[in-house]
Amino acid sequence: EAVLTNAGYTVENLCLPGHCQTREAFCNSRFSDWARAAESACMGLLRQEKKVVAIGLSMGGSLSLYLAQRYPLAGVVAISTPVFLYKLFPWRGSSRILPLVPLLRHVKPVIPAAVGPPESKKIAPTRGYEGFHALAPLSSLLKGLRAVRRDLERVKTPLLVLHSPQDVTAPVENSWEIMMRARSAKKILSLLPIRETITSRHVLTTME
Repeated sequence: EAVLTNAGYTVENLCLPGHCQTREAFCNSRFSDWARAAESACMGLLRQEKKVVAIGLSMGGSLSLYLAQRYPLAGVVAISTPVFLYKLFPWRGSSRILPLVPLLRHVKPVIPAAVGPPESKKIAPTRGYEGFHALAPLSSLLKGLRAVRRDLERVKTPLLVLHSPQDVTAPVENSWEIMMRARSAKKILSLLPIRETITSRHVLTTME
């Protein structure tokens, strides 16, 4: 953010609903809330007659594609971006629980999750929520990603996709699907191999 600001660009760095608050607030947030916040910020910049480039990591990249499907953006940078979190045949995904999330959320809204070792935090520090998965927000994300994936053909803005082939959280096939289905006249895919095996190789913005 500082680099872009110092270069003279206006930067709108969003903290999405539920992500800057309490665990309870996060558990009550949904993809529709996150999308509305992204749209509000985008429309605010467009009203100022700004050329808007949406840049996002992980779900932030999914929201950037969501915006590109609806607004006249000047560009999109999608980093480690999912349009799906799992595929059944052949299986691709970080957990076999994912297909069951829409049902499990009614039985057990929150389930424990492993916390990464200290070594992983040195490589990919996080300020997010750790130690649990909130299944209602995750279920809404899965539904939201299906809609973004369905409408990929509506993406026509210049597109840069960055992904690691070793990404555990968002399988690399996501990047191929985005590239194949987006109708951007100019699109670039850059695959960045990550050699370490401590992290999920998902947070590309912190890796060397």
